Amino acid sequence: MKKQQQYISWHTCDTLRSIPVVGACRSSFLVSVVTRDGRIFCETQYRGDGVFGEQDIYALIAELNDAAGRMTGKIMLYKNNPQGDFTNAAYNDLILPKIVEQWVLDIIPDNSTNEWRILWDSLPYPINCAAQGFFYDDTPEYFGNEKKEVD
Repeated sequence: MKKQQQYISWHTCDTLRSIPVVGACRSSFLVSVVTRDGRIFCETQYRGDGVFGEQDIYALIAELNDAAGRMTGKIMLYKNNPQGDFTNAAYNDLILPKIVEQWVLDIIPDNSTNEWRILWDSLPYPINCAAQGFFYDDTPEYFGNEKKEVD
């Protein structure tokens, strides 16, 4: 039996769209990882590896929590949280980035203003994409003839 490729993907915080992996049956679009301190990492061709604009999201999680390294960030995110869901991890007092599609293009982050913090705080954390950004219900080789809700 052929081993299935593993990807990681999320739904954006602002539009709730699944972030497709390059090569999926859905078209890629611009997504941005945004930190509360105003850093933005943009990606238009997401590969399903957790890297946005040359910034590894797991390494960023480690950095935001005064640690370092991709593996450290993964351990932080998945500790007592086997799905790696950002919402659950936030309840564990982790500082996490958010992933957005649209609004960040219209607003220049300025951590010194309340407007930026209020906007950032108003967004939910991203949720995992069950389809891994690739195996959508319109990908017949994955689900066969069965119709399932996955994203």
